[in-house]
Amino acid sequence: MNTYERDVMCVSVAPIVSLRLGNSIDPNGIKEGDDVYFDCHVKANPPSTKLTWYHNGLTLNLNSSARTMKSDNNLVLQRVTRNVAGRYACRATNSEGESFSNELSLRIKYAPGCRTERVMVIGASRGESMDVPCEVDADPPAKGFRWKFNNSGETIEIGPERYISNGTASVLRYTPVADLDYGTLSCWAMNGVGHQSVPCLFQMVAAGKPQSVHNCTVRNNTDGAVDVQCEPGYDGGLQQVFVLEVFAENLDSQVDGEALYRNMTDRTSPRFSLGKVALGVLYTARMYAANAKGKSTAVTLPRFSFPSSENQMGKLRENSKKYDKRLSLSISPMKNLNTPLT
Repeated sequence: MNTYERDVMCVSVAPIVSLRLGNSIDPNGIKEGDDVYFDCHVKANPPSTKLTWYHNGLTLNLNSSARTMKSDNNLVLQRVTRNVAGRYACRATNSEGESFSNELSLRIKYAPGCRTERVMVIGASRGESMDVPCEVDADPPAKGFRWKFNNSGETIEIGPERYISNGTASVLRYTPVADLDYGTLSCWAMNGVGHQSVPCLFQMVAAGKPQSVHNCTVRNNTDGAVDVQCEPGYDGGLQQVFVLEVFAENLDSQVDGEALYRNMTDRTSPRFSLGKVALGVLYTARMYAANAKGKSTAVTLPRFSFPSSENQMGKLRENSKKYDKRLSLSISPMKNLNTPLT
């Protein structure tokens, strides 16, 4: 009896890797709250010793608190949200090298939600028509919207003829004509996943131009810097900003006239610091408030300067007299700037 010996050749190769979704998962039907898993299929000799997962090109951190876990060659995503959508891949490593899988794109569908979560304040005068935009994020796009109006006395459903809509936004044309027309507008959207759970809110307020600032003061600090401070007036029902314009007139110049020295804006309060100003220059400061409806009447503050010579002091007195005649004011030139204007 002949005995044949067979030599078995073992070939070592780097891993061959492929990625696929779990067998029971429809890639076009995944929505927020579902569980998803990927299968990283690896052929390798010798067997792979390390498996790494990637999301949008970055190494994926696996932890149970983020509901992202690994089981053998599977990646498990529990109760998914829209934030985990994107591109996934895996990489297997053995002693012969490493290999990446194909990329799979994960789409997570979700019900509509407001693009911005804060309440939008919209100011309108009586009889003024305003376009109120309700913008949402949704996948698939929204297929319908509804609007309601609420004031302290009643809640009213707004008919669809009052607004136009597409897959991402609905725009309501709204015109308050009486006090009861000011209140809260609410907007909801719906798509193939479900209805929006929390509405987008818009607070309609009676609005106009802001009132002027008052109780203004120009003063110099101990380090020589100049501060200009006022108290704000009524904002007109809308968020307001404050603008300070400072004009300069060189006392040594033979030409009369002012040039814009500084233009400053503050979104929180009418308080400005000019820093240290140049010597021998006569300054005029004007401040006003502005909102979406326009700007207030500007308030002109007392002129100020730091004369560096007696010559310039005389020029300062002369220019101040001309200025006082133009404005019918009686403001003395100052070395000490702690001068209020009410």
